[in-house]
Amino acid sequence: MAMNCLLRLLDVAAVEGIFQYHLKCGKIGLANLCFVDDLLVFYNGTLDSLNTAKSDLFIYGVKPDDVVGAIFQETGFRLSSLPVRYLGVPLATHMLTKGDCHALLDKVRAKIGQLSACNLSFAGRLQLIRSVLYGVLNFCTRQLLLPKTVQGKVNQHCSCFLEGW
Repeated sequence: MAMNCLLRLLDVAAVEGIFQYHLKCGKIGLANLCFVDDLLVFYNGTLDSLNTAKSDLFIYGVKPDDVVGAIFQETGFRLSSLPVRYLGVPLATHMLTKGDCHALLDKVRAKIGQLSACNLSFAGRLQLIRSVLYGVLNFCTRQLLLPKTVQGKVNQHCSCFLEGW
């Protein structure tokens, strides 16, 4: 209940101009995102807009460096940088690359390694590909736009698993 009140207060403060939107979020009216018990607040980088209840500070697009230093000095928070993983999904300010998706490919390979030890029919392998392996891929693609090379690599691993029958 308290989190809902805070989110509503942030939205009202942003609309009334008390809280300034981040440069990239003003057009869509995005002041915050809430996941499970974590809160991401997007603001314009001024000290008077800062929510001091955060524990990590991610700064993007704030210039000059003395402003960044002043924010760090005022808050004392640990400065972090993107990309970072949140609930297993990388958060990045750029289009994901194949390198950003190594964890996903490792997860698919590990699942295939576990499933290869099972003595399964062709139909069983096909069902596992559809439900387990593509389930992992589908979860990620709901959150992110994956590079085509990564999607192709997952398809290649699935084909090898299926042909291994």
